[in-house]
Amino acid sequence: YATGNFKALVRAVTIDPAMLIYLNGVQNRVGSPNENYARELLELFTIGIGYYTQVDIQNAARALTGWTVPATTLDPLFVPSRHDNGIKTFMGQTGNVDADGIIDIIFQQPETARFICRKLYRSFVYEVPSEAIVDQLAAILRSNNWELAPVLSVLLKSAHFFDPLHQSADITSPTERTVGAVRQLDIPVPAASPNVPRFIRQQIPNMGQNLLEPPNVAGWP
Repeated sequence: YATGNFKALVRAVTIDPAMLIYLNGVQNRVGSPNENYARELLELFTIGIGYYTQVDIQNAARALTGWTVPATTLDPLFVPSRHDNGIKTFMGQTGNVDADGIIDIIFQQPETARFICRKLYRSFVYEVPSEAIVDQLAAILRSNNWELAPVLSVLLKSAHFFDPLHQSADITSPTERTVGAVRQLDIPVPAASPNVPRFIRQQIPNMGQNLLEPPNVAGWP
């Protein structure tokens, strides 16, 4: 999904077994909603603080009920008896919405595209985004039905991206630095040998980034 459809990515993440376990979706059931994933879905993944309320989180959590991960298969499983079929009001819309319905409503909000494109700008260009550029990218994202490739193509080919003011403006992460060194030094990585990957995994924690074990759901600062 890295250059694919962002809305499809959010749908997949929502019922991914690792996410259901990590953010307590497996404990989220009718009569006992767990708000962890609903909160992060809004705050970190799609729209950002200031564009939803605590009531929205509560009703999103209810809509997201029903999913579990059986230990025998480790595949996501929807159990109807665990789902809250009651009427919910979320971001001004009322009905018996489920997980897909919640995601549809989030992606109807104008700020969602800006939030996503602001993240892309910070990752690829500079920590302080140009809101004018963000607005342009957001329009491209919406007009392409949430496909990321057209947005990235415009951004990475733009004169703005190649502006000298943006060169060397990003702090390289331990993973990028270590893998980058292997590539720059043209160190062979034989498919049959674990030596180089093992070395990388051993060195990255020494620089403060334990791969696949972020300190919290927001990731590494």
